[in-house]
Amino acid sequence: MEIQLVAGLSTVCIILFVGGIQLMFLGIIGKYIGKIFTEVKHRPIYIIKE
Repeated sequence: MEIQLVAGLSTVCIILFVGGIQLMFLGIIGKYIGKIFTEVKHRPIYIIKE
């Protein structure tokens, strides 16, 4: 009994893998830009209540 693979299966797997890696790096860049945004706002770390 032979196993027959669907034509183009390896191509689809590679495209999905590369797309997943791109999404992961997009998330990392988003976290980095978010931290930069909070630093640029120049808000104090804490506020002393009188």
